[in-house]
Amino acid sequence: MNIFRSIPPASWAGRIKRQLPILAVWVALAVGMALVATEYWRKGLVVMAFAVAVAGVIRLTMPPKVTGWLVVRGRVTDTILCLALAVGLGVLAVSVPG
Repeated sequence: MNIFRSIPPASWAGRIKRQLPILAVWVALAVGMALVATEYWRKGLVVMAFAVAVAGVIRLTMPPKVTGWLVVRGRVTDTILCLALAVGLGVLAVSVPG
């Protein structure tokens, strides 16, 4: 007996739509990494901190069916870890002399 037979498969567009929040975060992180790679490390870290903070806010405010791969642990744990990482990156960006 296959328990997955009763679940209808999601459409391709539906699966992509569920991953849009994490895709937006990944794009922002890629922009931040590109800035770091082109010697604008402070701006790059600020962009990456903003992207991770947005990921935390998305995880806190949206239901799990919409957030896709942003759901890793519990809602509170994911949010606290993302926001702590964002604060850490932001503090690093403004505190290191350069």
